[in-house]
Amino acid sequence: MKILGISFAWILLLCSLAAPIVFLSAFANVGSSTTITSSQNPSTFGHLVKFTAFVTPHNATGKVQFNDTITSPPTTLGIGILGITGNSTFSTSSLSVGSHNIVASYLGDAHNNPSTSGILVQTVNRVSSTTTLISNATSIISGKSVNFTAVVSPSSATGIIQFLINGTNFDSPVTLSGGKATLVTSSLPAGTDNIVASYSGNGNLNASTSNSVTVTVATTVQGVALGKVTGGGHIEKGTNFGFNVISDSDDKKKIKGNLEYNDKNSKIKLHSNNVTSLSIDQSMTHASFSGKAKVNGKPGFVFSISITDPDKKGEHDIFSITITDGSGNVIYQKSGQVKGHIEIHTVQKDNTHDVNQVNEKDSDNEKNIDNEKNNDNEKNTDHGNGKGKEKQDLSTNMGANNHQGKNKHKTGNQED
Repeated sequence: MKILGISFAWILLLCSLAAPIVFLSAFANVGSSTTITSSQNPSTFGHLVKFTAFVTPHNATGKVQFNDTITSPPTTLGIGILGITGNSTFSTSSLSVGSHNIVASYLGDAHNNPSTSGILVQTVNRVSSTTTLISNATSIISGKSVNFTAVVSPSSATGIIQFLINGTNFDSPVTLSGGKATLVTSSLPAGTDNIVASYSGNGNLNASTSNSVTVTVATTVQGVALGKVTGGGHIEKGTNFGFNVISDSDDKKKIKGNLEYNDKNSKIKLHSNNVTSLSIDQSMTHASFSGKAKVNGKPGFVFSISITDPDKKGEHDIFSITITDGSGNVIYQKSGQVKGHIEIHTVQKDNTHDVNQVNEKDSDNEKNIDNEKNNDNEKNTDHGNGKGKEKQDLSTNMGANNHQGKNKHKTGNQED
């Protein structure tokens, strides 16, 4: 029998030859393809990035290896398991700043051949940093020290801080420790100084510049440091203060005063009867005082107060407070316009008065010298007169004695 001119025998022969090929093809591995995506690109250092690998056919099983081929040999970042939807994910936050060539390699299974994705260029940018500058005083007397602390966020920041005063680098850069750098100086120029802190950045953090802190440095003249400062009121809702400090001697041990400060919002309650310093500038509009205090009932804290009592109408009194712990770390700082009153009273030594006193003493000394001379002259005169009297008395006595002698002689002669 023939089918389409081909004998049935030939057809059976052809089928018998093709059957093994069809059978083997049914069990042979099939090709696969892999693609990769990123949850965010570019990303920021330290932030989590999720890579997703998609493998076809979707019924593929097995593992996907995520590699960074920017290095040689490639760095294995991690391995993920294919899910029922044919995808696998891997997340990391440890990629360094720069470019990374990420590929996903499907390792294949019993029915699907391995495959590798194209390169995904992942860009990791530096983290933005912020720098904050605080000081323990906003008004000081020339020659007094002031502390500046620069705080960089994130706190893991490393690198250096350069402090600038009025736009010029001041002293050497300071290395960050625990995200902080401190400058202590008593060399601020007189006048109004603007201080900023510049963070250099590092391999993973961008540079940043702090806020500007203004410190008024007042010059003093000899003798203008004695006086009294008083005040009371509040600088914002929830805060109140009261103080009374007096110094009537150059001896620091004779400074007396007290301070009460309460901030309900920050839960700070300060009490002090131990004021150790008081300074009043020559304009008598700025003053500062400091001492030791208890905060919330615990001792070991130091406070610094700066006050402004302007003499111009319409200007506001200013009250600033800084509290540091026993290690010198600033734990609280606040400044603002006073709703209340502040008074600065100074006692200035009058050098002219001192000179007058000296002149008066000199005049008294001259008078005393003249009086002593007069007294001496009078004494000498009296002494001379006394000698004259003595001579006169002596002569009289001698005359009397002679007369008596003569009388005796006469009597004797008569007796004889």
